[in-house]
Amino acid sequence: MTAALKLRSIVDNLEMVLAGEILAACQAMEFRKPLQPGAGTKRAFSLVREHDRMISPDLSIISGLIRRNCFADLLRRKSG
Repeated sequence: MTAALKLRSIVDNLEMVLAGEILAACQAMEFRKPLQPGAGTKRAFSLVREHDRMISPDLSIISGLIRRNCFADLLRRKSG
C-alpha cells in the first residue's frame, strides 16, 4: 500500500471515530435537557440532528460533514 492510500485509509477511519464521538455527544445532550448548551455546541447539535437518525447512516453523514469541514467552518464562525 502506498503512503497516500494508507493516509486515506487513516483519515477515513478517523472521520468515522470522530463521527461516533460527535453522535455520542449529541445523544448525551438529549439526556441533559432542559439544560441549554453554548451557542457553538447548539449549532453543531442542530447540524447533526438535521439528518436521519439510524446509527449507520448518522455515522456516514457525520463523517461526510467532517470531510467537508462543516464542523471546522462552525468553529471559525463567530458565536451568535
